[in-house]
Amino acid sequence: MLSDITSQILDSFVLQIRKKENQARLQRHLVDPTIKYILEKLSPYLLGGAVVLSLIVLLTLTMIFLIAYDMRIRNMRP
Repeated sequence: MLSDITSQILDSFVLQIRKKENQARLQRHLVDPTIKYILEKLSPYLLGGAVVLSLIVLLTLTMIFLIAYDMRIRNMRP
């Protein structure tokens, strides 16, 4: 008895969710605000990660340049 009622409720829910107007309403009122909130909270971390990654690349390139320059100087000495 209870499983029949539950099954009917779930079937009704699935049918309502499949309707385009309900999907649009769910996206407008639930999905979009949730994604916007998550991106607002993550944006400082994404920006910080980009800055750290840029610094790592810059330092790596600088080290490669300095090592190559040092090797060139050492090879020129008699």
